[in-house]
Amino acid sequence: MSAGNQPTRFVIGRAPECHVVLGDDSVSRRHAELLVFPDGLLFLVDCHSTQGTRIARDGRDWALHQEVLMPGDRLTFGELELPVDALLEACRTSSGGRAAPASVLPARDEPASVSWAAGARLGRCECGAIKERGRSCPACSR
Repeated sequence: MSAGNQPTRFVIGRAPECHVVLGDDSVSRRHAELLVFPDGLLFLVDCHSTQGTRIARDGRDWALHQEVLMPGDRLTFGELELPVDALLEACRTSSGGRAAPASVLPARDEPASVSWAAGARLGRCECGAIKERGRSCPACSR
C-alpha cells in the first residue's frame, strides 16, 4: 500500500488530546478510531471501550467492534448517540477540512451555520440533539 493510500486516523473519546472530544462520562478516554481512506471508505474501530460502541442501520442495532460505516448510520459511544455525518463534520473541522471528500458526506440535518470547533466537547441537549457543551443547541436554541 503506497503512502497515498494510507487512511487518515481520528481518535474519538473523552480525553482532551482526542481529535473528536465527546464530553460525556459514559465515553471512554480513548473510545474509538475512525479511519478515513482517500476513496471515501469509512472504517470505525472500538478501542476496547468500557461501555462499548453501537451502530444503528436500517432498523437494526448491534455492538460494533470494527465496521465499515454508511452515510445513514447512527453511532452510540457509551450513552452518547451521534449520526455518522456529525462525526465526519467534527473530524473534518479538526483536520482543517481533510477528513473526507465532500462527495462522501451526506446532507447535514443541522442548520448550515453550525460548525463543530476542533477539539470541542460534545454532549447531548435536553431535546436530544448533539451540541457543543456550554453553547446553545442548534436544534432548539437552549
